[in-house]
Amino acid sequence: MENPFKSIEEKLDKLQYTVDELQTNNTTNHQPESDLLDVKQASKMLKLAEGTIYNMAIKATIPSYKKFGKRYFLKSELLNSIKEGKLKTKTVISQEVDVVLCGQKNEVSQVRNKTSVKGGAKGSTSL
Repeated sequence: MENPFKSIEEKLDKLQYTVDELQTNNTTNHQPESDLLDVKQASKMLKLAEGTIYNMAIKATIPSYKKFGKRYFLKSELLNSIKEGKLKTKTVISQEVDVVLCGQKNEVSQVRNKTSVKGGAKGSTSL
């Protein structure tokens, strides 16, 4: 007669292997189902009216998907969209303006140098 404990041990090994495989597959999936939202859920999450959510989706202000006549949203994409809309501080804006203005000053001086080199022999006027 076959040892019942050996049979149980083999079944437990198979079960453990299946559990490990399921856990591995679950972590490699793209998006969890809980990340998928309909308009009502997106409205609740963003604290906006459903009509506003529809309008934003149609205008592509927020990322959405349309399938089978329904609009869907991924929670992670909505959160990223909010993060991308972060307003800049006055300091950051000032620094960006300085960079642009410095770049323009360099371009103007390069243009002046080119025109004075080209037209220097002919006596043309510089900027």
